[in-house]
Amino acid sequence: MSDVPFYKRLYHLFKSDKPQTEQTPRTEQAKQKPKSKVVDYGLLNLAEGDNPIVDIIAIHGLDGHRLDAWTETESKAMWLREFLPEDIPRARILTYGYDADTRSSEFTSTNTIQRHAMGFMQAVERARKGVERRPIIFLAHSLGGIILKQALVLCQIQPEGRPLRGILTSTHAVLFFGTPHSGSEGVPFLQVLNQLLSVYMQTNNRVLQHLRENSEALENIQATFTQASAGLHIVYFYEEYATPLIGGQTSSSEYFQLALFLWVD
Repeated sequence: MSDVPFYKRLYHLFKSDKPQTEQTPRTEQAKQKPKSKVVDYGLLNLAEGDNPIVDIIAIHGLDGHRLDAWTETESKAMWLREFLPEDIPRARILTYGYDADTRSSEFTSTNTIQRHAMGFMQAVERARKGVERRPIIFLAHSLGGIILKQALVLCQIQPEGRPLRGILTSTHAVLFFGTPHSGSEGVPFLQVLNQLLSVYMQTNNRVLQHLRENSEALENIQATFTQASAGLHIVYFYEEYATPLIGGQTSSSEYFQLALFLWVD
């Protein structure tokens, strides 16, 4: 497998971050104790690497999970853990989890994108103590790309010598997968769907509002990220065929420096 570029293994990954499940009526749901999602948050070390010279850090997207989002649906192969170390053996590989649920039967985070971004960078800072100068490559899917851009902007505005500023200085490359840089035309439909689902479940409309087509928040993030990302190597991936709800070629490729499409079936 090591002779196959890792990005060619991605086309099955982003059909859906979560399987569809049948919902429980509110009366029954109230009697059930929800399983906490907090254990799936934060950075998880997938591979230490052989005398590592680079950190590869992944952040999932909307309705994603730090493991499932990078797992091929049919083979259940988690490529960050099973394939990427073969291609880049001297990389430490980590994946980050956060509450990106738009439909949840338990407490739904109302964190703004900025708060998610700060939490992400603080976790990265803690994980890099003692190896602050090691280069970083970020992998970001969907909403994770927006959070990452905001996070790097937050790093840029830190004074020189501060740990968060050092994260930006050490960032070598960013790979975006289907990130809605200009917003997603599908979000208004998602908002309607969430209103229907809210009979039984809480919904995170604040995050969805940030993703609305041409949203002011996305425009501000993109404008400030353009300056913060000067000198970074950036690659944008998008599906050749449009996804009905989130993203699409136009939204995902509007600001491309280098754009590659992924085949989907």
